[in-house]
Amino acid sequence: MGDTDMTTFGLVAAASGDRQLALGALTSEELQLGERGLDGFCSRASASFGVKFRPVRVKRYEGGLAPAGASFAEFQRVFKPGDAVFACQSCGGDAVVQNREAADEFQEAGGIVNLLGDVAFTADH
Repeated sequence: MGDTDMTTFGLVAAASGDRQLALGALTSEELQLGERGLDGFCSRASASFGVKFRPVRVKRYEGGLAPAGASFAEFQRVFKPGDAVFACQSCGGDAVVQNREAADEFQEAGGIVNLLGDVAFTADH
């Protein structure tokens, strides 16, 4: 049996143009819609917080290091995750990352994180 991301399955992000994020879990109905379910989440977030949200979509991951044939202990020691390539919210092409911030830096700079549904944002984020 392989490793899975069951604890994060269905968690999604949406962004507005004014430094607001909406983080939450898809409903069972949204999960059944596949990729279109993220649009449903954005509609719920927009209605809940009074701001137009658009989906944050990861197109692919580039780079990273995962050695083939390594033991699990060796894999854990050397694994480096790839960098996410996000979709531009306007055209769908590759988005250009202009800045990387930790969650607390984002909020200290005036960014707002809205939580939708039964999710929590904790100090160990």
